[in-house]
Amino acid sequence: MDKTNIDLRIEDLQQAEKKLEQFIQDLHEQEQYVQNRYHELNSWKSGKSADEMRRKMESLMHMLRKDIQQFEQEKRQLVQYRMTMQQLDREGPMQFMK
Repeated sequence: MDKTNIDLRIEDLQQAEKKLEQFIQDLHEQEQYVQNRYHELNSWKSGKSADEMRRKMESLMHMLRKDIQQFEQEKRQLVQYRMTMQQLDREGPMQFMK
């Protein structure tokens, strides 16, 4: 059976979901790495350099969390769109004409 245009689109969406999920996982790993380095800063003596590094690390962690949340939202939207496409495909071409 030949794949329809919608079947190919659904496969593309599934592939995009997998890539986005891997990207999100990579961001989580980076966030964990930054958190670990941040906790290592606690062993530093107080001073201008330590305080500045802590501020930079906190800013980076905040940015990573914000990015992760944004990409997770986009993934949810992508999944919803794919599910809608699959539902329309199951209902058949007559649904598009109603």
